[in-house]
Formats: sequence, C-alpha cells, structure tokens
Amino acid sequence: MCIRDRSDTIYNPTATVATEQPVIFTYSIDMQVCQTADNVRIDYFEIPTPNAGQDDTTCVLTYNLQATASVGAGHWESSDAGATFSAVNNPQTSVTSTIFGDVEFYWIETNGNCTVADTVNIFFRNVAQVDIPADTIEVCGFTDTLNVNISGTYTPGMWSSNSGAVSFTHVNDTVTEVNASAGCYWVYYTIDYNFCQVRDSVYLCMYTIPLADAGQNDTVCAVSYTHLTLPTS
Repeated sequence: MCIRDRSDTIYNPTATVATEQPVIFTYSIDMQVCQTADNVRIDYFEIPTPNAGQDDTTCVLTYNLQATASVGAGHWESSDAGATFSAVNNPQTSVTSTIFGDVEFYWIETNGNCTVADTVNIFFRNVAQVDIPADTIEVCGFTDTLNVNISGTYTPGMWSSNSGAVSFTHVNDTVTEVNASAGCYWVYYTIDYNFCQVRDSVYLCMYTIPLADAGQNDTVCAVSYTHLTLPTS
C-alpha cells in the first residue's frame, strides 16, 4: 500500500478533553485482510493557576499571606531560607521572616505532572522600637520630665496625650518636660512611618501638692498647750 499524502492531522492529531481524566487512544491500521493497532494512554491534568496575592509592606517580621488556590496541592516556599510558615500548605497562612527588606514568597501548586508557581513580594521594614521606661508615673505637682528609649533607625517622633490639658516643652525630642493640671492622663510617644506606626505609652498622674500650715510660733507659761493648726489644702 502506498501512502501518497501523509497529513499531520492523521499522524499527529490534537485531542481535547472537557475534564481532567486518563484517556486511552487507539491507533489502528487496516490493510484489507491485515489489521494492527496500538494503544497509548494520556493522563490529562488541569494546569494550576495559582495567585500568591498582592505585594505589600509591613512593619513587623510576621505577615499574613493571602494566596488564592486553584487545583491540586499547594505549598509555600521563600527566598528567606529561615522563614517559618504556620501552615505551609495553607494558601492563607502567617509567615515569620528572619530578615528585613524585600522577601519573595512562592505559592506553588502541583496537579499531576503539572507544577506552576506564583510570587508575592513582601517588604519587611526595619522600624525602630520605642520604649518609655515606666508604665505609670505619679507626680506631686504639675511638671515632670519624660524620656523615651529608641532602638534602630528612626525619624523623629512626637509626644501626645489623650487630653488637651497636657503640654510638652519639646514635643519631638526623646526627653521633654511635661506640664498638666491635676488629674491622670495617657501620654504617648509615636513614630509615624506613613503606612504604620510604632508607639509606647505611659499613664501619668499629676497631684496637687498639699499645703500644710502648723500655725504661728508661740510662747506659753504652762506645761500644756492647745495648738491650733490650719487644715491642709
């Protein structure tokens, strides 16, 4: 038998299936009284289309990843070899980085023999740590000195309060004089990085100083004496 027209559509056909499944194809040759055939099995798998989420910036070394899964099994990997995932196979999980700066995270999905990955870039900003040494300060009077300890690279912060009765001599300095009327107030030192803030607080109580008056000096010719004192204020 002579084949004069060898068409690719006959010897190299394209087959399309509606769903992923194994399919057996049979190629047969019929030469009058002689027939021959051979089978081939093709396993069809849907190609994954993972979405690792949107790039973002954070001020701490822990971040909640928000990937969207498609088909197959997925897992996380990172350019930071020391990064730890709370649930490595969960598309929406928290991760803790060991480094500051840009870190890439890869959501990788495998379905059969098909593996596809998507990347999300998270920038871990190295922000300062703010610490006001005391949690509570009690002052007899209406003036005190406050200080804050700051570690790391930072831009100037600001003192503030939950009350307009509190004022600061140097509102942007790490050491400042604070003035207020009698009462208790929350006082904060905040560094603002536009997209996030670092802050510490102290509970400040100002008390009126009692004014004691024991009365006038006196001289008596007796062994007993009734001394009148004025009440304190």
